[in-house]
Amino acid sequence: MARPALLSAWLAGVLLCLGAHSPTHAAKPAGRDHWAFRAIRRPKVPEVVSRAWARNPIDHFVLARLEKEHIPPSPEADRVTLIRRLSLDLLGLPPSPAEIDAFVADPRPDASERLVDRLLASPHYGERWGRHWLDAARYADSDGYNADAARPIWKYRDWVINALNRDLPFDQFTIEQIAGDLLPSATVEQKIATGFHRNTLFNAEGGNDPEEFRVERVADRVGTTGAVFLGLTLGCAECHSHKFDPISLREFYEVFAFFNNADERTLEVPTPEELARRNVYRGEVARLQAQLARHDLDLLSNRTVTPGCAPHVTLLLDAYHVAAPARRQLAAQLAPLKKKEPAVTKTL
Repeated sequence: MARPALLSAWLAGVLLCLGAHSPTHAAKPAGRDHWAFRAIRRPKVPEVVSRAWARNPIDHFVLARLEKEHIPPSPEADRVTLIRRLSLDLLGLPPSPAEIDAFVADPRPDASERLVDRLLASPHYGERWGRHWLDAARYADSDGYNADAARPIWKYRDWVINALNRDLPFDQFTIEQIAGDLLPSATVEQKIATGFHRNTLFNAEGGNDPEEFRVERVADRVGTTGAVFLGLTLGCAECHSHKFDPISLREFYEVFAFFNNADERTLEVPTPEELARRNVYRGEVARLQAQLARHDLDLLSNRTVTPGCAPHVTLLLDAYHVAAPARRQLAAQLAPLKKKEPAVTKTL
């Protein structure tokens, strides 16, 4: 199990190794001074003429540009329009007539803030906004390619939705998806989060080269991690140093090396009901196996050697005739049972 300091160093290596070497492609030597690589600084809030209109610093920026273009601000939306906009933006669903009537009739000065809080508390919020992250993570319920078989990865989808609904901090959101399984005493949910890396295309067609498509999946993880977490098109440097972003061919394969050591395992995530059914099943199998073992022990302890037979021909005559019928009955019960263990939910 990785220690916190080791995990932090590992993540730092993945996300920051792009600064370790100068790019071999020198067409844009000043590329690393691009605005996107500079530290964020809080800008000065601009002065405006209509100070009463601005209610927060963001309004100052909006109003400053409007005043520069000599455009008056739009009138404030009425409550029917406001609840419709908020509901569609936050939930992707229109408000019901009853919800509209209740908001319009709410006399409290903080009615709008209360409405926003209620919408953010809805489980539909995570469903609405999780879709954008799932698109970036290239989530799909099937493998792709010709067969396009179903894949059991919906647990990762639910993890993303739940993470948004419980307002998981973005740094933890990032860590758990990149290396949740390496966290000390990682929970099942943190392991499910690493399903981010399992959203690659998967080729199960006959005649394919497994190693070729494993390498393709690793390369896909590099490109997706770069695009999602770094905002860089690392994938372009798979074959050559990037022509626009300051990413070299060497740097692509430095990140590739991190993911090239990962195993692709299927994680069991049984529900309490599935776990209970399996425990009952395994208990019954263990009971029959114990009875079978006792019969075998009795059979061996009561063995009889037939007079006149060669030394290596040992017939378990007396014990066999007594124990064999019962043993065969137990074996007949156990054989089909061992092939029918109750299935449990699994995820990639």
